[in-house]
Amino acid sequence: MSGIYRAPEVLLGLPWSHPVDIWSLGVMTLELLEGKNLFDPIDRSSNHYVLPLGLAHYVGYLGPPPVALLERSELMDKYFNAEGNWISNVAIPETSLEDFVVSMPPGREKTTFLCFVRKMLTWDPEARATSNELFMDEWLMTDFDGLQGQFTKFSLPNQVPGSKPHCPHIDLEEVRHSLTVSYKRSGEQETTVHLFADGTTKTREEMHADNNRRKAEFARLEVEEKKFPDRKQTAARKAAYDSMMQQLRDLRDAHGMNVAAKVSMKERSMEDYQRLLREQAQARFEAAKETAAAAAKR
Repeated sequence: MSGIYRAPEVLLGLPWSHPVDIWSLGVMTLELLEGKNLFDPIDRSSNHYVLPLGLAHYVGYLGPPPVALLERSELMDKYFNAEGNWISNVAIPETSLEDFVVSMPPGREKTTFLCFVRKMLTWDPEARATSNELFMDEWLMTDFDGLQGQFTKFSLPNQVPGSKPHCPHIDLEEVRHSLTVSYKRSGEQETTVHLFADGTTKTREEMHADNNRRKAEFARLEVEEKKFPDRKQTAARKAAYDSMMQQLRDLRDAHGMNVAAKVSMKERSMEDYQRLLREQAQARFEAAKETAAAAAKR
């Protein structure tokens, strides 16, 4: 996990899970808005992460951590007193989220936005908002240009009738546990999308189109593979596809891994499968050339 995105529980040496991704999302949201990092705990001379500097920045922006959280950390006595107050000689920056966000003028939108961010940037991971709660937040539900309530439906869906999940969403459980968000703006038709755990979205139409393209591609490959039965490419391809799917399922259930790492490993697994397809296609091409050359000699 990159130093500037480390959640407090990681810095404090405590067990961590999915809430670290919510924390990282909060930091990245501010970074995308302002074009700079909220926290700067790096020693520029050595380019190393400095733990007390990171903790001091967190205290500066968030206030002191809950004592109940600190009491579970072996670092408490080194940086905090029994009341949870900062005792390190590293200075706490005199700043606030209000000061950091300068791209929004003071007003309702900025106030609502900062409330949204503070739901993600909490010391206690158990108090941090879930993805479901964030998607119902007032800041996301309001168009500050004047369009109110463009989100009309929000639910955890059952399987979309007649559909299968697109890669890398590779089984029905992942579709069932995706978020379904329906929204409508003035003068436009309602749009429904699935939001998956890796942050990607697909409309129902896109999911059906992906499924149809995949079926057509599988059918085309089988026709080509049957021209060279001695090479047993169909069996090898299906085995590689099943292996890729199992790797993706394992990644989905890897609860200690953050979203960015999961996406990276998903892409790597899918690229391995695509590499096999390219190698098989090249082998068919070479075999066809040999057959044509042999026929020309007759």
